[in-house]
Amino acid sequence: MTSVSNPLYNQFFINSTPEECKERKETDFSITTKTWVDTAKSISLLILKIIIIPWGLYEGIRWCVQRLAMTAICPAQSWFVKTFAHKPFQTQPLDAARCDFAKNLQDKGFIVRHIKLERDGVPLSGLLIGHSSTIKNKKWALQALGNCQPIEDAYGFAENYKETGYNLLLVNYPGVGRSQGFATPKTMGESQETAIRFLEETLQAEKIILAGYSIGGGAIGEAILQHDFPEDTSKYLVVRQMTFSRISTLAAHLFRECFCKNFTENLVHWASCEMDNVKSSQKLQNLNIREIIIQGEEDEVIPYETSLMKPLWELEIEENKEFRLLEDIHHNDATPVLQETLERIYAWDQQVSRPTSNVA
Repeated sequence: MTSVSNPLYNQFFINSTPEECKERKETDFSITTKTWVDTAKSISLLILKIIIIPWGLYEGIRWCVQRLAMTAICPAQSWFVKTFAHKPFQTQPLDAARCDFAKNLQDKGFIVRHIKLERDGVPLSGLLIGHSSTIKNKKWALQALGNCQPIEDAYGFAENYKETGYNLLLVNYPGVGRSQGFATPKTMGESQETAIRFLEETLQAEKIILAGYSIGGGAIGEAILQHDFPEDTSKYLVVRQMTFSRISTLAAHLFRECFCKNFTENLVHWASCEMDNVKSSQKLQNLNIREIIIQGEEDEVIPYETSLMKPLWELEIEENKEFRLLEDIHHNDATPVLQETLERIYAWDQQVSRPTSNVA
């Protein structure tokens, strides 16, 4: 068993009393990337937009288009959806779900901790979940979820990851549950990038899985583009589950009967809604980080022609990649996708854990 010397880690998990393990326990982790100069520039720019009315109107229209688009991309963060269409996304029922979530897992020997991450003053809600048999091993998985799945509904993921000996970190996107702020591709990526830093800096994880399902694959992709990885990247594995190549490509396919392809793609870029998973896959290849791409053959939400798998094959971005095309699997068939994920993680973990030969 790996010894754990991180004082916060010890306080948070190992030295917790049995009574504490039965309750949700919170901790804070804050990252500030904006300086006072950045804040001053933002305020000055806002004042200029108000003074110059046409510019202000233009930016206002673009913001409205973005919010409409993000309602489709990430409904769980939308005030309109939470208020009128799907009340289980509201904070109170999600709080109740989190308590049930924690109790059910704790009855099975899991330790559950609610954490508050913070990015540039914006609080983000997360869950740390580890089994008593794995919590000391410093092996962690960050799983980014789909667009209608708050972390409070991700009960099954913890039990699945436990099978491979990995503990689990889940973080809600901005605007989802107790996470505040507005969800955009940039801020969704920041929420997951903050989680990566938490695993690296606070928990000092020795092996890290970065996984994303559907829109979560895009959020992980944005986090990868934003993150400064260390020189030694051997401890990382990335898994993209049922995700797209680019939001613009997916949107053009979905609205092909209504708008021309170029118009739709340009609109996505104009509204700052693009997520480019191809670009993040290229970065992973350059960093020599292994990536596994899992796609369902019968995925009706993200069909093969819009999937991440297709352009990587066509552009021959295949170094350190593993492609898994699952037959007869639809977009929401999470169980076989997770099973494939766990098998790939187990194989990778065994490979990197194997002692290196010292033969000259």
